[in-house]
Amino acid sequence: MKSKTALVAASLLLLALLASVQVLARPVDPQEVTLDPDLAAKLVEDGEMRQIDLGGGRYMAIVPAVSDPNATFVGNPVIDTYVNSETGIGYCSSTELHVSYEYPPDGPTVLERSFLGFNLSSIPSHAIVSSATFYAYLKPGAYGNSFIGIRRVTSSWNCAQGWPGPSSASYTGTSVGTSAGWKSWSVLSLVRDYWLGKNFGVSSNYGLEMRGQESGGSTNYHWHSFYSNEAAGYRPYLQVVWYLPTPTATPSRTRTPTATATPTRTRTPTPSNTPTGTQTPMTATPTPTGTRTPTATPTSTGSPTPTETLPPHPGMEVEKHLVAPAGPIAVGDVLEFTITVRNTGDATITAIQLTDAYNPGCLDFLDAAPPPDAVDETHGSLVQLQTG
Repeated sequence: MKSKTALVAASLLLLALLASVQVLARPVDPQEVTLDPDLAAKLVEDGEMRQIDLGGGRYMAIVPAVSDPNATFVGNPVIDTYVNSETGIGYCSSTELHVSYEYPPDGPTVLERSFLGFNLSSIPSHAIVSSATFYAYLKPGAYGNSFIGIRRVTSSWNCAQGWPGPSSASYTGTSVGTSAGWKSWSVLSLVRDYWLGKNFGVSSNYGLEMRGQESGGSTNYHWHSFYSNEAAGYRPYLQVVWYLPTPTATPSRTRTPTATATPTRTRTPTPSNTPTGTQTPMTATPTPTGTRTPTATPTSTGSPTPTETLPPHPGMEVEKHLVAPAGPIAVGDVLEFTITVRNTGDATITAIQLTDAYNPGCLDFLDAAPPPDAVDETHGSLVQLQTG
């Protein structure tokens, strides 16, 4: 049987088949499931994570900055703060997050860095993350060098944190410009490799740092202010799209026993006595006159012993092979699979049913050759009966 299916993220469960199958797949562009930043920010205004079921076993999590782990249950400010090199302190209760490099006329260079932490324990640690994006809203009034880097924080911290902030490692960065609005950074590997399934403060989830240029003189001076989680709106958040891996069924191979031959018992003939006189050998030599030639006694061979008949042992082997495309898969491409089932047992199969189950939230059935006997597009299954 050959079938074609348009796919977003596919998984096949093959119960039994006696032919080959072709399946076509079309992957999803991660951008298709990105929420409007203003809407996403409103969803988490109460400080609670929101999880959205995208269908097909895929989910989106909108995560606000989390409470101080040292005072989660007593209402202390959330963990997003900025620290200032001139004052030496942090501003955990501020409605703003500053990232700057300035040289005031009446003083030394002033640097500012911002830090945020997120709880991700509600996402299973074995989930597969397809995208993770950090959003922050830049307020009006920014100027200068517009590069803002995102760094992975590598040590614990809390709202009492002062300058220079916890240790961190370089991760990614982008030029955000100076115009007000939502700015975003992809943090996929940061979430996947360090934060997934962990609350903030649990190694190795220590949050992120926002840092701009901090050297180079006047050509790199800048000042950027983002809304913090203490602001009335436009709060920063983390958007994560994830799904759980689909278990792959492994076909069971049944060993066919080897028949053992039963030896046949043969009766040994009883020798006949030769009458007194000259013994005549069993040859073609003539017998002398007057000497009686003994009559040969027939040899009994006995009846053969019946051989035991073993019961049949059916067996089946399933193989799935990607036929096309051979290279990278783009949105709208078609994936073609060949699925072959072999009879590995010692019994003849006269009737078999193939059930191809798929997730209708991810797959759309197109056609099959030969056509399936039944198609359930609501629940996602194709049934093919083979007889003969």
